[in-house]
Amino acid sequence: MGTSRKDRRIGDLMSNTSYTSAKKIGHSRVLWTGQNVNGEPITAIRYHDTDIAVQKDGLLWLTSGGWRTATTKLNINRALDYFNYPGFIHQNRSIWYYDSRLKGIDPYIFFDGMIIDHAGNIRNPSLGTSEQERIQKTVKQINNYCRVLREQIRRDGRVPRPTNGDCWGCLLRTESGSTMGDVFGDTEHLVLHLKEKYIHGSLILNALEHAGYKYPALIAGWFIDGSDHCVDDDSVIRAVRRYLKDKLHIGR
Repeated sequence: MGTSRKDRRIGDLMSNTSYTSAKKIGHSRVLWTGQNVNGEPITAIRYHDTDIAVQKDGLLWLTSGGWRTATTKLNINRALDYFNYPGFIHQNRSIWYYDSRLKGIDPYIFFDGMIIDHAGNIRNPSLGTSEQERIQKTVKQINNYCRVLREQIRRDGRVPRPTNGDCWGCLLRTESGSTMGDVFGDTEHLVLHLKEKYIHGSLILNALEHAGYKYPALIAGWFIDGSDHCVDDDSVIRAVRRYLKDKLHIGR
């Protein structure tokens, strides 16, 4: 993912939880058992540093930890199977849904902190509506941003270079390479970029590195002699779209 995962547990449920045992149950997945501060037994499946599924009192709490990726979705589905809860998570137009597969229960917008029971009922459904609105609005903004970026690249024949005048949340980095936005967990600056259609080189560089390109300057067409010329705008656009979706917790 480009940066290490933060330890994102499920709110108050996981605070003050003491784990007493751990067992690896798959690649990057660990089953933890323990109890909370009230002595109540809790079992959790952790994927990397995120407790994606936590079982307590016959209920299952689910979260992506903000990582709406295909592998996170796959491992949440594996957790549902492991704990023997009905249904699965699937994606349609960047929106995740929980489908219980049970007659009479429609698929519901997935959201971090969703609680389900063994009958496939969602115990806190009211939280899903605002999440759907946020995702739909953000996807539209990302698509518009990428459209404007493509138009600019094709008009100018080049990709904007990073400069010291770029957004500091995107430009400034720690010694380890993390952006200031990532260090402080700030995504608001990205939301503002989308709203204002603020296109700059530092965001594009971050996106290309996030996509795994070892030499992003070659993809962007940034040449040492200054004769910049983009020959692969499709790769740039794909990287920017993926980066924004990942940072703003949109399924891809």
